Amino acid sequence: MPEARFDLNASDINCYWFEKTNGGVSLNQSANNSAEGEDLLTIELEELRNLLIWADDEGTVTTVFNGPMANEIKKSAQELAITEEMFIWHAVKLFMDVGSSGQY
Repeated sequence: MPEARFDLNASDINCYWFEKTNGGVSLNQSANNSAEGEDLLTIELEELRNLLIWADDEGTVTTVFNGPMANEIKKSAQELAITEEMFIWHAVKLFMDVGSSGQY
């Protein structure tokens, strides 16, 4: 499977998949597993993030790091042999613990 393609599902009638676009993703469909598909929907990444938050009834806190900060998080998490999510979790937990003590 190409890196820019995420197969959603396939049946004998239709095949659906997502493809990366410039700044977003597009939902595609083809009949009878044909290689040529029809673009059904294209959505920007920011809209996709908002859609996921909305679908979860805003039950989660979501943030996105990009650029130099994202690179530093990935590098530091790799050095500690933990996931990026756990690195952020520990950083936020430490911030809350230190901040709640009222000391600087």
